[in-house]
Amino acid sequence: MDSPANKPNKAALADYLAAERTLLAWIRTGLAMMGFGFVVARFGLFLQQIQVIERGQAAQSFGLSLWFGTALIAAGVAVNAFAGWRHLRLLRELDSGTADFSRASRQAVAIALFLSLVGIAMAATRFHFGDTPGSFLGPAAIALTALLLGDDLRNRRAYLAELEARASRLEADREAEMRQAVADERSAIG
Repeated sequence: MDSPANKPNKAALADYLAAERTLLAWIRTGLAMMGFGFVVARFGLFLQQIQVIERGQAAQSFGLSLWFGTALIAAGVAVNAFAGWRHLRLLRELDSGTADFSRASRQAVAIALFLSLVGIAMAATRFHFGDTPGSFLGPAAIALTALLLGDDLRNRRAYLAELEARASRLEADREAEMRQAVADERSAIG
């Protein structure tokens, strides 16, 4: 039979609110990836138009920007779908009191690596540094990846520090309650 000491506690309201903030942050990330993908996909067309205006000749194809943009849009959709699934799973864990916050955010690391690869591929295939008007896209994708990864790590460290502080407060409160219970029992006996 489960005693109250062995039964996991349901999470506090702050944990649910933190989970919701995390979901919203991932939704913003997915939307930003989709928006950036749209810009990249349309940038090839923009470059073609500039070449037609400047040279008055048929422009060379910038078809890879369409593929890179489509990949970023698909990644944004996947991020939003995964964020929703992860949020629901976390809510079930919080409800049952079995949430484990000690593991790293694999989703953030995977997205950062994916964006790094897309940025490197963009820089290597078409958008050479200083070669075309789109020369900023490769370095911008790499910088965006570094920014997202750094932001995720900063948020994770702050969240873990808050969890440790909360655990310390709960431990101190529990010890105070036990001391009070022992003192009450002694006064009842004596």
